[in-house]
Amino acid sequence: MTVKSFTAILIFFFVSTCLFAQSFDELNEKFIVYYNSGDYKKAIEYGEKALHQAEIKFGKNDTAYIKILNKLGESYTENSQYDKAEILLQESLKITKELFGENHPDYAVSLNNLGYLYTVIGDYEKAEPLYLEAMKIDKEVLGEKHPDYVIDLNNLATLYDMTGDYEKSESLYLEALKIRKEILGEKHPDFAISLCNLGILYDNLGQYKKAEELFLEAIGIQKEIPGVNHQDYAQTVNNLACLKLKTGDYKNAETFFLEVIDILKNILGKQNNYYAISLNNLANTYERMRDYEKSERLYKEAIELFKEIFGEKHPDYASALSNLAGLYNKTGEYEKAESLYLKALDIRKEMLGEKHPDYTNSLLNLATLYVKAGKYDYADTLFKIANENYLYQLRSNFTFLSEKQKIDYLNTINSGLDKFYSFAEKRKKDVPSIVGDMLLLRIASKGVVLNSTVHMYKKIKESNDPDLLNKYNELVSLKSSLINAQTLTVEERNKRGLNIAELESKSEAVEKQLSKFADMGINENIGYEDVKNSLKENEAAVEFVDYKSSVADEEDTIVYCAVIIKKDLANPELIRLCSLDDLKNLLDVPAENRNSYVRNENKCSRLYNLTFKPLMEILKGTDKIFISPSGILNKVSFEILKTDENEILSDKFKIRYAGNLKDIVALNDNIELRSKILTAAVYGGLIYDADSTELVRNSIKYRGILNEDFKYDNRTVISGLYEYRKWEYLEGTLKEADSISLMLEKNGYMVNKYTGFEGNEESFKSLNGNNSPVILHISTHGFFNPETGEDSKNENDLPVPREIFRRSNNPLLRSGLIFAGANRVWTGGREIEGVENGILTAYEVSNMDLRNTELVVLSACETGLGDIKGGEGVFGLQRAFKVAGAKNIIMSLWKVPDEATMELMTLFYKNLLEEKMQREEAFDEAKNQIRKKYNEPYFWAGFIMN
Repeated sequence: MTVKSFTAILIFFFVSTCLFAQSFDELNEKFIVYYNSGDYKKAIEYGEKALHQAEIKFGKNDTAYIKILNKLGESYTENSQYDKAEILLQESLKITKELFGENHPDYAVSLNNLGYLYTVIGDYEKAEPLYLEAMKIDKEVLGEKHPDYVIDLNNLATLYDMTGDYEKSESLYLEALKIRKEILGEKHPDFAISLCNLGILYDNLGQYKKAEELFLEAIGIQKEIPGVNHQDYAQTVNNLACLKLKTGDYKNAETFFLEVIDILKNILGKQNNYYAISLNNLANTYERMRDYEKSERLYKEAIELFKEIFGEKHPDYASALSNLAGLYNKTGEYEKAESLYLKALDIRKEMLGEKHPDYTNSLLNLATLYVKAGKYDYADTLFKIANENYLYQLRSNFTFLSEKQKIDYLNTINSGLDKFYSFAEKRKKDVPSIVGDMLLLRIASKGVVLNSTVHMYKKIKESNDPDLLNKYNELVSLKSSLINAQTLTVEERNKRGLNIAELESKSEAVEKQLSKFADMGINENIGYEDVKNSLKENEAAVEFVDYKSSVADEEDTIVYCAVIIKKDLANPELIRLCSLDDLKNLLDVPAENRNSYVRNENKCSRLYNLTFKPLMEILKGTDKIFISPSGILNKVSFEILKTDENEILSDKFKIRYAGNLKDIVALNDNIELRSKILTAAVYGGLIYDADSTELVRNSIKYRGILNEDFKYDNRTVISGLYEYRKWEYLEGTLKEADSISLMLEKNGYMVNKYTGFEGNEESFKSLNGNNSPVILHISTHGFFNPETGEDSKNENDLPVPREIFRRSNNPLLRSGLIFAGANRVWTGGREIEGVENGILTAYEVSNMDLRNTELVVLSACETGLGDIKGGEGVFGLQRAFKVAGAKNIIMSLWKVPDEATMELMTLFYKNLLEEKMQREEAFDEAKNQIRKKYNEPYFWAGFIMN
């Protein structure tokens, strides 16, 4: 469905300053009044007469005539009388060129007004050069602080927004907003227009919260000036209504759209494109509310109006056709739907081009219809083109967005990917190659935000570009200030002059600037053949995919399937497994029971039956499997799943984990540990109750380095608890640190061991950049708090600073590691100024530079957990260390007793260092050895390497 947002393009106002005959004065004055009030019908009535009077009195080559000519042309544009508008605006352009030449502000005005007309009627190719020429003139003659130059920026930004060039659009909108704020202030109606337009852009990018804030701010201004009975106010309310509709708030959307229709009908009449847009939007609302009769009537009325106003070659007409087709698709009237979809597709192809998001949506709509109608051959072709466009749009739009904005944008295209995945599952027998197409799309989009961020930071850190590195250091500094501010009380923040919203805004702006400088690492097309060629004869790869089904009897059900790659398969195999609800019954349990399936053979068998048994026939002849989990399957340790032969999977296969199957392709490029200068940092035996004197004393040494039923203790994680209990000392971690440090030293490693009070947060943050060790081993407590839904808060709203670790909207602030002295702040004490609090969040880890680190061992419980976001994976410590540049991570999925953990880690390093095994082999063998002592998987299977 297409919901049309108004984009407010500011029109030039021309107020006559000369004294004319009384009759002309009266006509011109009324013309201006009606024009400024947005009553274009009345404005035209008086403007036509005023223009005639000006021609008689002054002639056509006079500025008075030109000003009325321009304004009347704009009135025709706003009243949807486009033929008349073009005649007048072309005449104005001709006269101003003859009178003033091509380097004059009045000529720029005429260029801009004609460009606006072409923008409204959808002739974007004609509009762009006019806007660019006008902007060039105004910049040279009037300067960059002049209101006319700001209008140029705004109009060009709107054009780029409409054509899907979001990077250019945002840059221009932000520049216009900044200048208007400076020269006009924040209560001016033109400033409100800039807010509204920027809101539309963010709405298009899926940044709904930010868009809503901008719309509401604009509405607050426009209620005062120009008032609620003005077109500008109506347009902004319409845009807010569109956002409400997209986010499922149908009742508020209906209320707002009805208000807009009432205003526009009164000031513009029904024969107007803005009124038609509002009818279309209200029809869309009723369709989603399942009032199909009202919806159809309003769609048809809007279509007729668009046809009369624009003709049939206009994007708005195409959108209205597409919307009505969508309604017919829902009601099973497929022939009607097909005819309308085809017509909309042709118009969008001609008017917008084949890479525009609206054209892609038309392809997807028609493909979905053909699937329902059983015309699969047609659907094949359309999906293929749509998929190519999705990849194009992904690459184009990722180059100027921050990480959070990338996630928002990805959410706007996920529904299209889901429809194709659902179709591929249906079509795989007739067209086996479609599974390869599915895998290509999956590899390109899975974890794309993480991969692009990692790639960007890597490129920047290796660039040796001083300006780029300075900008990166600025980002790190801003994020450091941000995390510090978030753990302070409001009073403390005010005292230190720290503003969270301001820091977030600055941080996001710098991150977006950095995005433009680096290849994002998403341009490679890695597909089935690439993965297949990276496998050995005895190996297989399994990509788990979750998607929202579009099959009629299970619409909106989240389905899990597996794509299998082997050397002897001509095409990858796609096997449907189960639903999300099936898995939730086994895995979605309270924090204290998170490993319940591990200690329950029945649950292990059921998980096997759901996720792996259907794959076993194809996996015959395989003894090593690369698994790339998705969604809730990130919680599963696959090696312990119980087979029908009463074995576990690790008895049959060596299992490796990959965030994305393209990681397998890159395995040949991995650098072995022994190829670097051997350094290690080992943490264990940390004292969490250090007093203030100890905290300060141990903090000082790092200043100058930093840039601003088992009886043993568990390495616990505080998870989902309201009570912040103290962290207890872990005796086993000291033994572990001593043992591992000794082995590392014997094998040529330069080891820095941090125990007791010395294992503070400052020491960890000093392991940055060139100081990052090849091996980083951390034995301590960890914490992870799952998303709490409505309880999740913006950092400014949290009543107590430490609540950030439990209720923040950012999952990387709800996951972390505990260092020396952490109990002071964790249990409610105040921070010591200039001293880190000992609570290291994943967010802070992600801002470090650990490029030199080949292996991170998180010998703490549940360090593999975090918020799960579909194909983007787990947002927690593992993601943070990846962003920081670490190559491999050993982490845990559940709480493991301290003694068993110590034994496992000691055996791993013995195998790695003394037996000279490869990392994965050393890890597997260590788990096998622990298994002999503690047969129950609970003790050894929770740790995985990624």
